[in-house]
Amino acid sequence: MRQLRFIILMVSVFLLISPLYSFAVTLWAAAGYFDDFVDDKGDGVEAFTFKGRDAITGGGIYFIEDIPEQAPTPTTYYEYDLGKCPKDADGVVWYAWGRFFWTGGISGCNSFGLMWLQTDGKWTDAKNFGNDDPFLKPWHWKDIDPVGTSLPALSTGDPIKVRICERESRDDEKLTPLLDVFCLTIDASYRPQDKDVPKLSPKAVKPKGKLSTTWAHIKAKG
Repeated sequence: MRQLRFIILMVSVFLLISPLYSFAVTLWAAAGYFDDFVDDKGDGVEAFTFKGRDAITGGGIYFIEDIPEQAPTPTTYYEYDLGKCPKDADGVVWYAWGRFFWTGGISGCNSFGLMWLQTDGKWTDAKNFGNDDPFLKPWHWKDIDPVGTSLPALSTGDPIKVRICERESRDDEKLTPLLDVFCLTIDASYRPQDKDVPKLSPKAVKPKGKLSTTWAHIKAKG
């Protein structure tokens, strides 16, 4: 009887706390491990990958622009496929966080654009994703600006896809922002830390015929 009571107690505790665990859906992606890449040669934006520079994942991405301006350029972007929307996240909005580095320069030229694939198959406009604070220069975590901005909810089984484009970059690689790793979560209270980042492996990328460039055109800097 005592053993039965114990089992009942443990089951009750599990049922009580399981919603807390199911709610904490968080997906991670290394910026340098993208699935697709599109480069519009006429938009004045160039895309680069980098290695080192104290990036947790060993590297990341950045953009430079011929004429810096505070507006997104969604025609050149990296695309990431994070699988399918799990049942636990059905009908719930998402939040995005990234680990950024900005070495300085003109105030305001320090963020990326983030596009989100909606349940209707259309992409959102590019959100202001990044620093947006001239005093945050070292590696740090930042969400979509304004703070607390969410991404549209998905339904179970919907693809979870993100595009990262240039938004506020410079024409000098030493002054433009860097992106190391980012995460998507349905927990509005979650604030990622460096220690939270899991080990992420490179993907076997296969460029599609529809792309306007090939992997060989992506410039890598150490």
